[in-house]
Amino acid sequence: MARISQSGLETVQSLYLTQVELIDCMAQGIDSPEKLKEAKQHLAEFTRLLNRADADYMGGEDVYASLQRMRERAAGRLDSVRVRRAGAAKNTAKKTAAKKGTVKKRKK
Repeated sequence: MARISQSGLETVQSLYLTQVELIDCMAQGIDSPEKLKEAKQHLAEFTRLLNRADADYMGGEDVYASLQRMRERAAGRLDSVRVRRAGAAKNTAKKTAAKKGTVKKRKK
């Protein structure tokens, strides 16, 4: 019996640690494909642990519902993130400048 409750407590503890990692990752900003991949991995782990967690070990159904909403918001934010490749910013700036006519054409 003690092992079952310990396992439940370990799951909830891991859930909260993963939540902190996910929030920290998103707060730092997602400006590269690597950071986006890392954030999605944290979200996947958070989702897995949330599905396994017992609401009784985390404080009740309201806490579980709050974490579920947080997971949905994080998933929505990650789905809407558009990460540019390293050279994409330069190309965009050149195209914008070319449209305004501020870029000089090269002589051949």
